[in-house]
Amino acid sequence: MLEAIFLLVSLTYTFLYTLSWVKFQKYQFLERSYDIVAQHHEYSQKWHWFKGLNQFVFFYLLSVKFGYLIGFVDIIFYWILFDGWLNKSVLKRNFFYVGTTGKIDKAIQWVNNGIKTVYKQSSPAFISAVIKISLLIYSIFLLFTRGF
Repeated sequence: MLEAIFLLVSLTYTFLYTLSWVKFQKYQFLERSYDIVAQHHEYSQKWHWFKGLNQFVFFYLLSVKFGYLIGFVDIIFYWILFDGWLNKSVLKRNFFYVGTTGKIDKAIQWVNNGIKTVYKQSSPAFISAVIKISLLIYSIFLLFTRGF
């Protein structure tokens, strides 16, 4: 009976991972093919959501296998690499470019706007780099101080 439950859980995660990957790609391609701003924004919101689901499923499985601290390091490292490479190779932007439609992008824009009241030279890309690299260093610190 326990084996059947494990199989069902495994198949569910495989289903969610595959579905989220396909939907993420679908809406990302649709976003790139429409010039209409409303549709562009809608597809951008959808692919960000499915990308988040895809990442959650994948890194949850890594965390179950290797421990939550390794999963935390991995998800931060993936976040830096995936966004950076997507920004450079697809969008032809700065590695730490921050968009305007994703929820995390909006949060980084909000933080940057607050910092700009004090430090006029601040940019969303700079804030993105500081947040991501700081979280990576913190996650590695936790891993080594709390044990593997």
